[in-house]
Amino acid sequence: MKPANRNLRVGIGLLGMLALAVPAGYLIRQSAPLIVVSKPTIEISMFSGMPDPVCPLTNEEGAQILSAIGRLPTSYLVTRLDNLGYRGITFYPNENRTVSNFFISNGGVFNEITGTSYADVGGSIEKQLKQIAKKCLEPGAYEFMTYNERK
Repeated sequence: MKPANRNLRVGIGLLGMLALAVPAGYLIRQSAPLIVVSKPTIEISMFSGMPDPVCPLTNEEGAQILSAIGRLPTSYLVTRLDNLGYRGITFYPNENRTVSNFFISNGGVFNEITGTSYADVGGSIEKQLKQIAKKCLEPGAYEFMTYNERK
C-alpha cells in the first residue's frame, strides 16, 4: 500500500467521524470559520419603532442560503440601504446570533461579524429570502416589503 492512499483513507475516516458527531445541523465552511446551520432565522428590517418580523427557516433552507453566500465574490463596492421602510434581511444561520449573521440588501451580502461584503449580482439571495418570508408574513407586510419592486 502506498502512503498516499493510507493518508487519504485516514482523512476520509476523520470526515466520516465529524459527520456523525454533528447530526443536528449542517456544517458549512464560509470563508474561514466553520458555521453550523441549526434553527436558522431571518429578520426583515422594515419597521421603525416596532419590532421587525422574524421568520424561521428549515435547516435545509439555511444551508442553501449559506452555501449560496459562500459562492459569492467579495466586493468593496456594495452599499447598504439606509432609508425608511424596507432596508434588507438579516440571515442568522443558527440561534447564536453573535457568531454569524449576514445582512442581505441592495445586491450585497454583509457579514456583520467579520465586516466582509459580497456581491450578489441580481439579488438572487435576497429574492430567495423574500419568497421564504412570504410564508410567515401577513399579506400587508409582504406587500410593504416588495413595494419598490412593483413600481
